[in-house]
Amino acid sequence: MKPSFLLVLLFAFTIPLYAQISAGSAVFVPEVTGTGYSPEDNSFITLLLKKELGAWGLRVINDPSYADFFIYGTLVDTLEDSRYLFYYIFTDQSDRVIYEYSIYYLKPDEVSDLLSISISSFLSMQISNEETYTAVYAQIKGARLYIPEITGKGISMEDDAVLVDLLVKEMEAWGFILTDYQEEADYFMPCRFIAPGSIAEIGMASVYGDNYTFYYSLQDKDDIILYERLIHYTEREEGENYLRNSLSALFSTLIFVFWDMIAEDEAEEEVEPEPVPVIIYVKEEAKEADDSFRNQNRQFGLTGFWAPRVYTGINSEAHLFNFGFALSVQFYPANYISDIKSFFKNTAFGTGLEFFSDWVIVVPEDPKSYRNSILQIPLVFTYVFKPGKIYNHEATAGIQFNIPFYTETLPPLLSWRLGFQYGVKAGLGIFYIEGRFSMDLGQSGLNALPPDDLLRYNRYMVYAGIGYKRNFNF
Repeated sequence: MKPSFLLVLLFAFTIPLYAQISAGSAVFVPEVTGTGYSPEDNSFITLLLKKELGAWGLRVINDPSYADFFIYGTLVDTLEDSRYLFYYIFTDQSDRVIYEYSIYYLKPDEVSDLLSISISSFLSMQISNEETYTAVYAQIKGARLYIPEITGKGISMEDDAVLVDLLVKEMEAWGFILTDYQEEADYFMPCRFIAPGSIAEIGMASVYGDNYTFYYSLQDKDDIILYERLIHYTEREEGENYLRNSLSALFSTLIFVFWDMIAEDEAEEEVEPEPVPVIIYVKEEAKEADDSFRNQNRQFGLTGFWAPRVYTGINSEAHLFNFGFALSVQFYPANYISDIKSFFKNTAFGTGLEFFSDWVIVVPEDPKSYRNSILQIPLVFTYVFKPGKIYNHEATAGIQFNIPFYTETLPPLLSWRLGFQYGVKAGLGIFYIEGRFSMDLGQSGLNALPPDDLLRYNRYMVYAGIGYKRNFNF
């Protein structure tokens, strides 16, 4: 469904405009009549009607003699598939019907979603005008949206994938540009499935999954919820229908959200004859300050090292022609935890697999030497410096586990390490040079000698390498 402003206008003009509805209009809502799922349905739905009207800026009053408009609602037991019907009409002072809508439901909580959708779809066309739609669509079109990994479980993996795919296509159709990282986005859309019989904490409320439930919300950079909805369904086709209808009401709701923003922009235009359009400024700023290459949830790297080693025991010897390589992965907690303290916003934790060799000579006169291959598994803490627009420097500290492949030499299990990376943007990732120093937490030995003659020595390790790292989504 590709959104079209002309279609929006066409839909708007199909609604009979017998009376002008505007923010502040007085509406009288009598108690809903009829019989529904339970006796409490009448008061519950009446309260929902008043709440939705108030959210759109209409005044809900208790005296019908002062009302500009009226909403009359009726509940009907259809006696079919255990479903109930809620039917309401919106009239003016002359009892002319301006709008009418029917909602079929199984449980009262389903009415909340569908009622909000129908009221939003109707009032957005009545209260708003062409200039408002144009301004709001300018705010939305081209905005960057991040949809994180969706949690929970619905009917099946296949059915869940259909609903998620529908959500993504609808948001792209409305003009949003999806990004891979939250820090790049203007808006954030967390979603989750809630299975029947389970309880999920959403915000400050506990939601009980009576049927299958799909929750989503649209939030801005300040984590302010602009729109949220719970979709209740028993079959995938039903979920698709409800989700599509709720997303069609999203644009109408955003008109109300951006109402004050648009009014402020119009006021600024009166004072400044040539204002800079807001949406253009945002795009240019994003283009100039593209930090996606260094603002990642995780990064994978490959580094080649020259790794000279010095051994000190009875004598001091050096193994200068020593080379190795490392596979690394880094995780950035600030991209997973929104309220993390400022110091940790530029921190990362890393690990990986590193492969190097040992070549020990006991005494220069003895041609016998002892060799080994060592697997090193690091655990490091990293602080990231981001000077300028293309640089990414990192100071690292941590430990590494030493696992020998053979028994010729016996290094200690742990070593400490300090290092620094000097990085620069290269394509989608970072090219860097790295310097590092490491020392064992204990002495090494030669297992090839008899136990009584076991030679102990210390290892001092220097690393100088070049590498490349970037994010991969899989």
